[in-house]
Amino acid sequence: MIRRECVALGEAVAAMTPSVVLVAEDSEGRAFEGARATIDGQRTIPLLDWRPLELDPGPHRFELLLPDGRSQTLTPTLRSTEKNRRIAANFRSLPPPAPASHPNRNPLAYIFGGVGVVALGAWGVYALDGRNKQSELENCAPHCQTSDVHSMRKSYLIADLLLGVSLVSLGTGSYFFFSQTDEPTPRGSASTRWVGASGRF
Repeated sequence: MIRRECVALGEAVAAMTPSVVLVAEDSEGRAFEGARATIDGQRTIPLLDWRPLELDPGPHRFELLLPDGRSQTLTPTLRSTEKNRRIAANFRSLPPPAPASHPNRNPLAYIFGGVGVVALGAWGVYALDGRNKQSELENCAPHCQTSDVHSMRKSYLIADLLLGVSLVSLGTGSYFFFSQTDEPTPRGSASTRWVGASGRF
């Protein structure tokens, strides 16, 4: 007899105890994965999985948190016999990440860079040629022909000029590469203006 009364009392208490289903969703009603919640600052729900949670009747404080750090607090009042009440926090969907922007490099960077590389290669050729001629002159000194001496000096002179052209071109190319000077303007980009101005001379 007493056992039946206890069972009946337990069933009555269970029927009176309200329950809630916590949901974190976006503006289109889609649930966020990995959302969690705290209830009344004490009870922690590590993962919202649509399971009903039984609570005492009365006011409660629900804080729903998303994996990205956003949170929302709701303070509903639960009534006795209220079952599976849906407590939903609506969050705006974050816009998709913008595609990585690739800066528009000034074409002059590649032009000057190419000239610098070619000039550097030519410098190596003439410098090596001048060194070989110098070695030959050291063997015949002091009876070397004047034309051979001039040929050596010419190779070294051309090598020096090419080295200067290479350094200036590479430096200019680096400047245009790291400075965004080709942004469009009402009268064209800086690079097109530069090329147009150069063509007039």
